[in-house]
Amino acid sequence: MIRVCCQCRSRLGEAAPFDDRRETHGYCDACLLAVYADTFGADALELPGVVTLIESATTGLSLRNW
Repeated sequence: MIRVCCQCRSRLGEAAPFDDRRETHGYCDACLLAVYADTFGADALELPGVVTLIESATTGLSLRNW
């Protein structure tokens, strides 16, 4: 599947199953940070670890250890 940002429509890569060429949607780093700032306020981005947590979410890393 082709991963596409649901906000800006940039291509984020591919996800399994790789032979399926349909789109699956998520957020790129920039759009997810913007949505977070709009929801919780720009000051919330200054909290320790928030940006790292958001960037980890967009790369598909496990967040279980946070």
